[in-house]
Amino acid sequence: MSAQYGESLQEALQQSEAFLASLHDLSHGFSKERQPCLQVYVATYHELAARLVRRSSEHPASLNLAMTEQTAYEVVCTRAEQMLLEASPSYRLLQDYPAFQQKTMVLLARLHQLWAPFSLEYTHHLMRPYMTLLCNLARLQFLMASVPRQLVIQMYSLLHSIVHQGQAPLLEDQAANRIALMNCDCSPERVMPSLQTLMRPIEPRVTQVLNQILYPVLRLYHGVDSLKDSRLLELGPITEHFSSKASPEQNASSTAEGWQMLAWLPLFETWALWCLLLFPGLATQAEGTSLLQKLLGNSMRLQIYRERSEWVHHLYELHVKPALVLTFHASRAVGPSEDREALSHSAKDLIESSRRVALANCMENHQLMRLYLQQRLEDLVNFCAIEPSRVAALLQQLLGALELARGEITWYFCHFDEIVPKNPVQALVDTSQPLRSGSMDLSVPGLIAAMQRTRSICLQFRSAVAAFAADSIRQAVDQDLSPALMRMASQTANTETDEDGLTFGHILRRMSKGLTSISRHTLQLQDPEQKPCPFLPEDLRKLQSGWMMFIAAIFSSHATPSAAELEDSGSYPGLLCAFAQLVDLAEVAVSFPIVLQRASSLKELVFWPGKMLAGMKATIKGPSTAAANACAWLYPIADSDDNVLPGQHDSCSPTSIRLAESLVRQASQHAVHLLAKILKMQGSLGLQAAAAHLQTVGEDAPAHSMGLRAAWSAPRLPMLSQPVPQSWPMPISGQESRPDAEGVSFEGNLQSVHALLRSLSTAAPVRVSPVQTILPAEHLAAAIIAFLCGQIQQSAVAGEDLQIPSLLRRDVVHLSAFMIQLQAPLGNLGAGTLMKDAMMSLCASEAVATTAAQGTGTNQSLLSFVVAWYTDVAARDVRNLGVSIATSKQRLYSSLSVKEGGVDIAQYTNITELEALVAVFGLDGARLLAASLEEPLKEAVWGLHDVMTAHEPMLAHLQMQLQAYPGDWAACAQAAEGLSDLDAVLSSLKLAARCLLLRELLSLACQKLMQPACERKGLPSAWDHSLQALGLPVFLCSRGSGLQAEGTADPALCHMMTGKGRKETIERWSYWPLLMGLAFWSPMWSSATYVPAHDNLSNNMGCFSICARAFAAALPVLQQTLSLPQVAPAASAKLLLACAEASMSGRQDHVAGKLLALNDLTAALSCTWPGHASSAAYLQVCHLQACLCTAA
Repeated sequence: MSAQYGESLQEALQQSEAFLASLHDLSHGFSKERQPCLQVYVATYHELAARLVRRSSEHPASLNLAMTEQTAYEVVCTRAEQMLLEASPSYRLLQDYPAFQQKTMVLLARLHQLWAPFSLEYTHHLMRPYMTLLCNLARLQFLMASVPRQLVIQMYSLLHSIVHQGQAPLLEDQAANRIALMNCDCSPERVMPSLQTLMRPIEPRVTQVLNQILYPVLRLYHGVDSLKDSRLLELGPITEHFSSKASPEQNASSTAEGWQMLAWLPLFETWALWCLLLFPGLATQAEGTSLLQKLLGNSMRLQIYRERSEWVHHLYELHVKPALVLTFHASRAVGPSEDREALSHSAKDLIESSRRVALANCMENHQLMRLYLQQRLEDLVNFCAIEPSRVAALLQQLLGALELARGEITWYFCHFDEIVPKNPVQALVDTSQPLRSGSMDLSVPGLIAAMQRTRSICLQFRSAVAAFAADSIRQAVDQDLSPALMRMASQTANTETDEDGLTFGHILRRMSKGLTSISRHTLQLQDPEQKPCPFLPEDLRKLQSGWMMFIAAIFSSHATPSAAELEDSGSYPGLLCAFAQLVDLAEVAVSFPIVLQRASSLKELVFWPGKMLAGMKATIKGPSTAAANACAWLYPIADSDDNVLPGQHDSCSPTSIRLAESLVRQASQHAVHLLAKILKMQGSLGLQAAAAHLQTVGEDAPAHSMGLRAAWSAPRLPMLSQPVPQSWPMPISGQESRPDAEGVSFEGNLQSVHALLRSLSTAAPVRVSPVQTILPAEHLAAAIIAFLCGQIQQSAVAGEDLQIPSLLRRDVVHLSAFMIQLQAPLGNLGAGTLMKDAMMSLCASEAVATTAAQGTGTNQSLLSFVVAWYTDVAARDVRNLGVSIATSKQRLYSSLSVKEGGVDIAQYTNITELEALVAVFGLDGARLLAASLEEPLKEAVWGLHDVMTAHEPMLAHLQMQLQAYPGDWAACAQAAEGLSDLDAVLSSLKLAARCLLLRELLSLACQKLMQPACERKGLPSAWDHSLQALGLPVFLCSRGSGLQAEGTADPALCHMMTGKGRKETIERWSYWPLLMGLAFWSPMWSSATYVPAHDNLSNNMGCFSICARAFAAALPVLQQTLSLPQVAPAASAKLLLACAEASMSGRQDHVAGKLLALNDLTAALSCTWPGHASSAAYLQVCHLQACLCTAA
């Protein structure tokens, strides 16, 4: 016989898996993505389809339908072809299944006859495909019972008749087949009886599997106590499985064989439950009854496929209990009466008593098992991390533990949050629901995390594992298998051929030759230039095919030696077991990731999305020990190349994406929620406990393009001269012992947020689909940045106004200190980087802010709000606060008090506050603020230019008069009468002065922040170039108060005065002293009063001082641009003072106002420009003339 039966078995197993996946999708009522249109139409026109099929003698188009049915029919006709294509796979599935079921049962029966004489005690792996196929048939029947077969067939028939319009008439046999499919009774009540009848021919083989495989293993290792007693997962003396010379007679409890049994234990339990259910007679035997009681006392549900499961006690009550009672009746005449009564009680109460035991203990027992497995896996991982050379030797132990853990996780998901059905009497007596615990057991994510770490360390050393397997293969082939096969081939006298014409001797010699080739391949591992795995999938398939041929040959009734003789013979000790291990080793060497994935895959958990979400929520909001495993839930969701098994049907990618996104979103949001709670428990935003360490604000902050980009590795905070304290600041007022609203203490919240941050920041990228990968660290960073932005925005906005910059700076410093304390759990994310990114987000460009304002993004950026506030409130004075200039105190002030509804502008515009503003928002923020002030400055400058253009002849005449007669006030009076817009000139001067002063103060603030860092770097003048790059004027910054007059002209003012670079425009600006001097004739001057607190006039005499100095410095720059004759600043000063003195001499105002005005102009124009001595002497003459004129 050839290996065709083995190949047929593998093919049937793959087909059964495909049927299971397709029926699973179909049983969900067309809810999957494969039938979106069909789902809608079937749900809407179910009754229509049923009526049309019942009247199938007529063509649907000839039927008289009601109006609603007619409309529905028209819609169906419109999409009939597409719907037919979508319905065809479902119909073919139902059509092909009966033939597949019949073919499979024939195959199982034939293999049963073929393998009857062969013992399975030490080669149980031969039965894995056989038993899996058997269980899959049972699962298919359960899934078929929930498929709407009639609906599918009716809809397909309707669509077929509409599309083909009689061109392809339905044959009688096709109609009969459809009717048979529709009338087939696949109700849940009939599923098990039909299966029991169907499986009856192979009962002897299943009995053999139970007796030789399942009973011994489950008796030894079932339950956490038995597993602990076996010590198979303990770190003790290691017996290397792959180099073991275990004989077939070796006890199954040996270490090597025990490790292999652990990997099979969950599968054996499933086999036992299905076998005792499908073959009730086995449960009546002594071994079967004992095993049944043990299994039913430890479980409530039987998993059918993925998330589909059934109540196991209900199934056994219906389909196994009758066999037990029947056995009792058959034994009534045997034994004493007390034995009969005990048997009666045992038969009738076995299942119900097991149910009560399971309800009381199964959840607790499995919880203990999960905790034990988690501990053992963690110990193994730690040991392998210390001794990586032992990973290969421990591989069987690791795979066995992973299989056990995988089975426990799946079991819990089958049982968690399920409602136990009860009859009315039970419902009245007992209202408890032990499976509905409210929240998921936190041992589940702990075990998942341990599995993830175990899988990671196995993959980390996959090359060593493959090399170890290849070395073991070579040793087994060279020392045991190849010599044994050659000796067997030489001794056999069998000349019978199989169906391919090969004798047993030929098969043995071919296998020996193939094994020799494999042994040579393993030597390539000694070459360091070779890949870690020299095998190819083709080599593995050849080896597996040879194994099946060998098994088929020894199963033959003509084989010499026979299977039984081969097992009992002392000439070939352990040959079958060694050969089976060789096949397993070859699979490890060729495709170790697939072997590992098969042992550790939790992909099917995605089919319980509701329970997954419940587990995520419980883990995220649990204590710190649970929060540390938050990202463990991404392990079942991950969809990488390594965990897509060959032939695996994956229909849960959309669900995986939603679950992964939900997890990282919830975890990130909860981490931010905990951060906010900690801040609140420590007292508002300020971190008062940490503030004691952060009292001194350093003056030598480093230069940076963003205010919070600093040397975080120190760690140092921006604007601070001291490192941040490394100890975590405790809350004030003894709040560490006071729980929050949820009953969690400060320490509890702190530990939870540390664990959650560490879990998210260190989680690996998760590939949830072939084209999408989720990065948990990125989601966490985005959430923290949004949190920081919200905290800073909350601190920065005080009602409609901006927070005082120094207070904002203090809060930002405290928030930075808070973030640096989280550096350890944040890991590679970096607390400083997150703070910097938050500030960059707050300093978003205007384009982003505009988009946000239109509803496509967030609200306006904080920097845009700050810039707009300074531009509108301080510079433009849109609130009519009477914003004026106090030149000597370097600030703006408001004549409207706070009590009168004003704003204390002085608290925002002094140089100290602007330094704090630049420290928070950095040079980029200063650049944006300086640029925003250019627009109102441009309005003021061009307003003055328009006046000079309109009155250019008159100003030229006045200039000649004053140069000839400096004190000609009559000429000034005549010129002032010709200026009808003196008030507009004065308003423009005020606006220009406010903008120019803010730009000067901003320049000094940037300089004071940059200069110390530049000096430390040995570049004392580097700040000069930085200010020029920002478009700000450069002034000498003194350590005392007050501005030094020496400096550069404002570049923005120069650019505006230049216009388009025309010569006449620049020449026209030489009249600026006259225009400013004539402004003193404005009627607004008559209301001038002196305010001692502001050291200025209420008509804002300081505006003249600021503008005079700025224009005097800018005009030579403009003239130099076009190589025009330059007017010295001293000449402009003389002309301005002459015009101003003449204008004020002609007015009838109080002498104090005139003298103060002249003093301010003198202070502004007394600078170190060329001609300083002459201008100073002239100023003294002007003062004297003004006093004499006023006295006269």
